[in-house]
Amino acid sequence: HISTTMHSYSTIIVAKCLLCFVVIINHKQGNYLGCAIVDSSHHVHPASYSFDDLVVRGLFVDKSLIVKEFMESECGINIVTRPRKWGKSVNLEMIKRFFEVEVSDIGIHRKISQRKNHFLFEGGEMELADGSSRMLRALNIASCSTSMKRLGMIPVILFKLSSAKGKNYKAVEDKLKKGIKDMYASHSYLKVYIGDENNMLNNTEKAQLARYFS
Repeated sequence: HISTTMHSYSTIIVAKCLLCFVVIINHKQGNYLGCAIVDSSHHVHPASYSFDDLVVRGLFVDKSLIVKEFMESECGINIVTRPRKWGKSVNLEMIKRFFEVEVSDIGIHRKISQRKNHFLFEGGEMELADGSSRMLRALNIASCSTSMKRLGMIPVILFKLSSAKGKNYKAVEDKLKKGIKDMYASHSYLKVYIGDENNMLNNTEKAQLARYFS
């Protein structure tokens, strides 16, 4: 009975490693079970907006204290099972945004005043991409001083298995490889370590890193 029930659920795996926070999302097929109510006239599909968008638009249902729960958990790996469309992906994006180190296009750490996660969690007037600004309220996690010391301090790997679908093993394997390459592509500044003039990596390590940018 338990096995049958679990087939309609999605799974989140959160692993706290020595150097980074690893999040894996495994989506299973299921029925649409809910939506976020904006007002009495229309609804917002939870998959339509990212965590950042929901916070900026004032639509985010604040569950930021889950960050504190994960940090205080004595388990190295946390598995959360909930039906599809219950906000798992949004909350995992929130965890990624909370911990991730924000850097410029050339890999330099951004100043606090330039960090998007600073405004998303602590509130304040944030400049938007279109040049306008929006006053954001602080999320609940902002009142937890111990947790806030980790804001923007830990590298995060967020990997979604939902895109790795295929009719055979080879198709799934190819999509998994593409997903890994896409993750590296968002950190293109790492290419500087591949060059001959950089001695931080040995030749074997440079060759391994170069594979993900080819």
